[in-house]
Amino acid sequence: MTMAKIGLLITKLNGGGAERTAANLSCLFDEYGEEVYLITFDGSDITYPYKGNLIDLSLGINKNIFDAIKKNIKRIISVKKIKKKYNLDVCISFLDTPNLVNVLSGGKCKKIVSIRNYLSLEKPSFIRKKLIKFASIKADKTVCISKNVEYDMRDFFKIKEEKLCTIYNPVDIEKLLAMEEDYIFDEDFHHYFNIVTMGRLTYQKGQWNLIYAMKDIIERHHNVRLYILGDGELKNELKELVAKLKLDDHVFFLGFISNAHKFLRECDLFVLTSLFEGLGNVILEAMALGLPVISSDCKSGPREIIAPNSNITSVCESMEIGEYGILVNQFSKDKSNVDNNLFYLKEAIEMIYLDQNLKVKYIKKSRMRANDFSKEKVYNEWMTLI
Repeated sequence: MTMAKIGLLITKLNGGGAERTAANLSCLFDEYGEEVYLITFDGSDITYPYKGNLIDLSLGINKNIFDAIKKNIKRIISVKKIKKKYNLDVCISFLDTPNLVNVLSGGKCKKIVSIRNYLSLEKPSFIRKKLIKFASIKADKTVCISKNVEYDMRDFFKIKEEKLCTIYNPVDIEKLLAMEEDYIFDEDFHHYFNIVTMGRLTYQKGQWNLIYAMKDIIERHHNVRLYILGDGELKNELKELVAKLKLDDHVFFLGFISNAHKFLRECDLFVLTSLFEGLGNVILEAMALGLPVISSDCKSGPREIIAPNSNITSVCESMEIGEYGILVNQFSKDKSNVDNNLFYLKEAIEMIYLDQNLKVKYIKKSRMRANDFSKEKVYNEWMTLI
């Protein structure tokens, strides 16, 4: 079988979920013998491991609108040349600007754009909405990270169904379980019920909801701790909230850990409080490591992972005991008005804390569900499309 020449177009290889997905796909395609070209706007600061040939355009951050126009013209010209030089069979792009560069650079290769978030919830401006729609119309296919994201592209952006498909992110279970980066735990760690959440400290991730919930949890159960993994613009604000609620002895910020999986494996429960997601790949990673999962029923992804046999367009208004975890209501987007939205989150946490049988059940179910997102299955779906 002839290997495919695959281009992956992304802004950079650090910081976000789309960037990590591009890096992971480079490893996946390379492992199965495909010829991979990873094209970045800025390859100066790489934190995600990748495989294949790295092509750094060195056309990174835009200083202003005029600089953005100038750089995008250069990006389009450069990518057009790369497609021709390496005779690419397909170019897969991630995020708004790379998607536009992909379709505008043309070429004989198949052009696939990738949508990683439930974009209508971001309330895109008129111009951004038009550009997103333009890229999807001009592409040969738009690959969405979840079914609900696919429905959002169909209903909000009016993209024809035949242009859309869903391919979930893969989980390399063997790799996660094999990671043995040392993490030094304090001597009391295993005397506590340890809750963990992981993701950028941004408005989207809504970590303040979990911090507020922890105040009541800890008042009733003193041996509970929360570990927050990740960095971002809300870090200082969230730390101030922890201090204000006098939770410094129970809530800890560990920052960004390049290989956090050794730490996660030792925790008792994973909680996601996002206001919106594309898929929530961190849920799958936690499941692969055997953690019970509680998540907000945000758009989109968590329901498709935790309760796949339910109506994936429905929305939980209280608490739902899913087949593979627990869903709770969506959270308020107003950081000053959270109290009425946290009751079921606290109930769900206490259920896992108090019911050892339920915890063990979800440990087993988590590992089972992660297998449905195996790298082999996802690779075959991509190659069928390519």
